[in-house]
Amino acid sequence: MSANSATLPRPAAPAKRPRAQTKPLDPVGQVQSVLAERHPANGAAGASAKRAPSATPRPADYQAFYRLSTADRVDVVKAGVPASFVDVAAHWLGQPKERLTRMLGLSQATVNRKAAKGQALSPEQGERVLGVAQIIGLVQTMVEQSGEPQGFAAPAWVAHWLDEPLPALGGRKPAEYMDTQTGQGLVLDLLRRSQSGAYS
Repeated sequence: MSANSATLPRPAAPAKRPRAQTKPLDPVGQVQSVLAERHPANGAAGASAKRAPSATPRPADYQAFYRLSTADRVDVVKAGVPASFVDVAAHWLGQPKERLTRMLGLSQATVNRKAAKGQALSPEQGERVLGVAQIIGLVQTMVEQSGEPQGFAAPAWVAHWLDEPLPALGGRKPAEYMDTQTGQGLVLDLLRRSQSGAYS
């Protein structure tokens, strides 16, 4: 199915009053909106730890994390990445939370405790979790730039790719580099350089 055939029909204009146009959120606003939706107020008695993420995110959600400038990313991290976002990232990837925390080098007990209290991760921990969303956003952006985004699930592709031994890494898996910010930078760079033919 082509991109054109999947385009929704434009609704007819109202007879009396034009429909107000909604201005899209900037990357920071989009990211903060995604984080806020899944992060209950402090003192919510562990709601985030017990409630599985149910909302299906839009590709724009992934891309917002990738589109953050370095300065904006620092601001988001300093503001606090909620521990409950680990559940969301695992949900996006379709992986158990235990597997994601292990891949990121996070203590699951610490994540669960902070999520239960509605607390944020440490800046260093938050960076690693945001890195997962950033990688998904990069892949989503690359596929859309290829002109064939229909039917492609960026999170599922990333989950599979992270666990594949790659010659460019000497036979190691990208997942082995996800527990440090430097390693995640290497993974992002590898994806950018392998864009040609990566989805065939």
